[in-house]
Amino acid sequence: MFPENISTIVVTRTRNREHFLRRAALSLAEQTDKNFIWCIVNDGGDISSVEEIKLSFDTKMHIHVEHLEANVGMEAAGNVGLEFAYQYGAEFAVLHDDDDSWNENFLAEMVQLLSSDQTAFGVVCDWLEIYEKLDKNGRIRETKRSKPFSAGELRLPLLAVRNRFPPIAFLFRVRAWKDVGRFDPTYPVLGDWDFNLRMLFGGEILVCKQTLSHQHIRDTSIGDQANSIRSKLHLHRQMKTRLVNHYARLGSAQKYSQLGVLLAMADQLEDVFKRQSLKERLKRLFK
Repeated sequence: MFPENISTIVVTRTRNREHFLRRAALSLAEQTDKNFIWCIVNDGGDISSVEEIKLSFDTKMHIHVEHLEANVGMEAAGNVGLEFAYQYGAEFAVLHDDDDSWNENFLAEMVQLLSSDQTAFGVVCDWLEIYEKLDKNGRIRETKRSKPFSAGELRLPLLAVRNRFPPIAFLFRVRAWKDVGRFDPTYPVLGDWDFNLRMLFGGEILVCKQTLSHQHIRDTSIGDQANSIRSKLHLHRQMKTRLVNHYARLGSAQKYSQLGVLLAMADQLEDVFKRQSLKERLKRLFK
């Protein structure tokens, strides 16, 4: 069905977001490196709209679609796409969320850099945050853009403090995804941070200083159209507690026990900084 020499699988998880999925399709169709398969994982959503987009872009790129009967969540849906990448035999993979986008040279630059170091597990580029609004007719209007963000030096103690890069900026080796244990589907959010920690624990992640990806953010959308970062802040806090506790409880003989030490130390430092910040605010208030 597909050529045998394709190096990269681009996985997009989607559910009833036709306007965003179409924009993602345009982002991929404009890539200067065409050596990829776009794997769309329809996570229990409408089938006809996904098939319509596939038909519209079939002549511009290789497309594979997985229609799931029920909604399984972001991490499990991601694993479905990455299992396809593994079975196909692709070397590289990346998660392109349906509401995000890339510079046209993302794949060309990132694949070239990761190919230059056979020991590295992945590579992260700089990215922009694009703020936007969705009107009642489904039209997307950009409101502002941030300055470029960088993951900085990717050291485990720093990544233990907070997640330092979004999925749209991260290209990784498929064998590394398999080696570190896939995405954990029990995390409805922060599954990417958990995955990134295990990836960096397993091997080095390179940094590309070019701004090649765009993370789109909507403050006001609700339901399927919302951005999980903004719409699930309370859930993010709950899952962070669960993630830190999970690794902190690992016995010393278990594989990721050192991650527990790093996360516990980072959590203590964060608590100290919060207390200091509150103390300074109270000082200024009662001067």
